[in-house]
Amino acid sequence: MKKIYILFSFLLVMGMSTKATIHVVTVQDFTFIPGTFSADPGDTIQWQWMTGVSDHTTTSLSVPAGAMTWDAPLDSASPVFNYVVNMTGNYDYECSIHGVSMGMVGNFTVTGAAFVMVQPSGYFSLNSYISFSNLVYQFQLPVAALVQVNIYNILGNHLRTLQEGYFPTGLFNQTVTVADLPKGIYFLEVQTANKRMTQKIVVE
Repeated sequence: MKKIYILFSFLLVMGMSTKATIHVVTVQDFTFIPGTFSADPGDTIQWQWMTGVSDHTTTSLSVPAGAMTWDAPLDSASPVFNYVVNMTGNYDYECSIHGVSMGMVGNFTVTGAAFVMVQPSGYFSLNSYISFSNLVYQFQLPVAALVQVNIYNILGNHLRTLQEGYFPTGLFNQTVTVADLPKGIYFLEVQTANKRMTQKIVVE
């Protein structure tokens, strides 16, 4: 199975008062360790699959309103999964292979002021993750706009348009397959008339 990593997300951020923390959750012996913990908005939750254990997943069961759901493999091909929290509330998740019946569940609570990205002339945000061979992305618009979502190769050549159209204010989610992309570096771009956000993707 191909491994696809989102290496970075370029975000225009103002007003972040604290440094974000990475919370590591190890996955071994049909257990998430730690099973429960607290985090702050803007922190990263990182699940790490331990070598030699069974294949697992981390799959959201319930998330706060406005938060992005996830479903990611944790195995030898995809040993790490990162999720950035930006909404306060309780997050419950499981391994979808072994599930609640085997007690392979976890929980974390995000407290504090909501993580807000602000730009004086308006802002939009982009969040994404890889689930198996699918690219899942989410973007938010502060005002209605004509939006185009594209993938480019490392030379800057346009490969395909994933979405194009007029979107109202709000939060939008989309899942697309990237299993057909050859190994290499690509860029996911979400663009409006006067805003652009790009993420670098490596397909291995």
